[in-house]
Amino acid sequence: MRIGEIAAREDFFGVLASTLQEGWSAWAGHSVDIGYTRSEGGQSWLVHPLLSVVLRADAHREVRGFAVEEFRNTTVPWRRAPQWVLGTLLGRRIAVRAVARKRLWVRPGLPQARSLLVIPGGRTIRQLDFANGISRVFAKHGFSRDGIARETKVRTKPGPFLRITAHDPAFGWYEEPLVRGRTLPRVTDPVARRRYERAALEQLGGWLTTHAESIDRRAYLDLVCGRISDRVAQLEGTTPGLDVAALRELVPRLRERGSGSGTIEVSQTHGDFQAGNVLVDVRRDKPFIIDWEYSGLRTRDFDLFVYDVGARSPEGLASRLRRLLEIGPGPAVGDLRRAWGYTRPTARDLAVHLLEELDRALEEAASGPFHTTPAGLRMLVQELGSLAASGWPPLRPQS
Repeated sequence: MRIGEIAAREDFFGVLASTLQEGWSAWAGHSVDIGYTRSEGGQSWLVHPLLSVVLRADAHREVRGFAVEEFRNTTVPWRRAPQWVLGTLLGRRIAVRAVARKRLWVRPGLPQARSLLVIPGGRTIRQLDFANGISRVFAKHGFSRDGIARETKVRTKPGPFLRITAHDPAFGWYEEPLVRGRTLPRVTDPVARRRYERAALEQLGGWLTTHAESIDRRAYLDLVCGRISDRVAQLEGTTPGLDVAALRELVPRLRERGSGSGTIEVSQTHGDFQAGNVLVDVRRDKPFIIDWEYSGLRTRDFDLFVYDVGARSPEGLASRLRRLLEIGPGPAVGDLRRAWGYTRPTARDLAVHLLEELDRALEEAASGPFHTTPAGLRMLVQELGSLAASGWPPLRPQS
């Protein structure tokens, strides 16, 4: 997530300072204070808006190189050369000082600070410690710790992810090995990118199959719709921009189209499976699936649905849903579906997936001190509203 996107929905600097003050105090073993003005003194840290990181102006070359790696690599052909040049320039010390718009002053200074890189995120803040090869993830101040609790529950056992090596019993933080890799969208070689994509999907498919079980369809829909109702009630009147009336009209219609007798197959899903959550360890030539903070019991192919329709970019979702029903899934997802014995989701499947997606988006909106509705949830409701306005012909109940 970019710093600009985070700042649009919350008090970015206030949450950043509070989180790092609490997290660094626990990490260092003594009280650490963070201020915003030079007069307060202390060790200076720069907030870099273009790279969306926090680092020292004199950060080691390896730290600056990692910070620009995601920025420099793009799969858009015409942007590759200029973005590579700009990213390389942004990683130089003089540019780090010039571009940073705000500083944090840390007292007392942290040891080995030049080897640290801080990456703000949606519900967590990640600290990369290059001196010790460790990534420590902090729960953001004022935000729910449920995400770290889920990460810890899932990632302390074998799976298609990096194992958590240590964690706070109160779920304020966890640690994992630091991988010097890049996310799937930043793998510029198209052949390698498709290979890593298939490998990640196969890993995820194996995980979902191992943890699959069948439960009563009506009971499952009761569970999901009950959570949605509770979260809407929690957010109503406190979250500007949330269209509560639209949600209360949409949910029963989705419930009706997803209903039926018999069982439904569920599994321990990732919950936020997208290309940006596939980390490629280039040195080991292996992908890992990261960020399991939204993991939970959902329909077994929910993650495939999210990946195939690009659900984390809700704009245009309505048209992509129609296309999925008419044409079927993309090649990589289609291969995994065929291995499971079916090729495309039905209209009833999609209705259940959309309820699950609303549930996840509402969970995010209820998880922290936002001063407005997160853009993803707002756009998701609008897209589903456009389907409803058209009569939802692709989503008619099936016999």
